Amino acid sequence: MITLDARPVLRERSTLSAEAYTVIRAAILRRELHPGKKLNVRELSERLDLSATPVKEALLALSQEGLVLSIPRRGYFVPSIDSSEIMDLYLLRSVIEGLGARLATQHANHQTDHTLLDILGELDSAANTEHTEQYGNLDFRLHQTIWEASGSSRLIKTAETLSGQIRLLMSHSNELPNRLTTSIEEHQRIVDAILNRDAARAEQEMRHHLENAARLMSDSPPGANDQ
Repeated sequence: MITLDARPVLRERSTLSAEAYTVIRAAILRRELHPGKKLNVRELSERLDLSATPVKEALLALSQEGLVLSIPRRGYFVPSIDSSEIMDLYLLRSVIEGLGARLATQHANHQTDHTLLDILGELDSAANTEHTEQYGNLDFRLHQTIWEASGSSRLIKTAETLSGQIRLLMSHSNELPNRLTTSIEEHQRIVDAILNRDAARAEQEMRHHLENAARLMSDSPPGANDQ
């Protein structure tokens, strides 16, 4: 069931669409709307106390982000990702983000360094409290900060096109047993390499981090235990 903190009051349609987007997106990442589930516009509208239009606009935006699958004449679905697709996605990520980490050692500045350290500190706190949703948000911010520091507009654009699928995988992998402990250690090594401007090690640590996550995820893909 989608969790609602508050029902929207009368507002402009763009605001209602944004609210629907935020709530549905969070429900997908928390797997309250599990992989493979069909998203019924009328049902979502009733739960959110909204008309169909802002819900449809939210689903369209989420489909462009990769968090919702739109199938003509069938409707909207939460994407399912099988083991082979997981390995393909992580292989692609290891290439793109590994290069991004390498380039970040050449283009990062003091502001980037401070941002990475701040996020790393927040990650550590979230890991210690096992707050997986907060950890997932920070996890994505860290990776995004690194690829945005690459200085390569094409690399950034490519990474952004994968952002929806990246978030889906992060939301699942961070709930695997003991994953937060190993994940924070891997992130610390990545950031340390970037701060020390060690290009080869930054790329190596990023690849190791993603390859490790891929192995864990292939054994327990999203939706495997959902009812």
